[in-house]
Amino acid sequence: MNKDKLSYYASYVAIFCGIFLLVMKLYIKDKSSTNTVMALLFVIIGVVGLRMYKRK
Repeated sequence: MNKDKLSYYASYVAIFCGIFLLVMKLYIKDKSSTNTVMALLFVIIGVVGLRMYKRK
């Protein structure tokens, strides 16, 4: 598997992890905003990775 395809799949994994963390945030009543920030960061990194892959 080449490096480009691996980064493509890693972007989808990052987006999935971010969405999973946001869904878990809905079910677990937590006062801290660390999980929300981390989930949004995962989603942003995944989207940026996909955009970089599609430009090539």
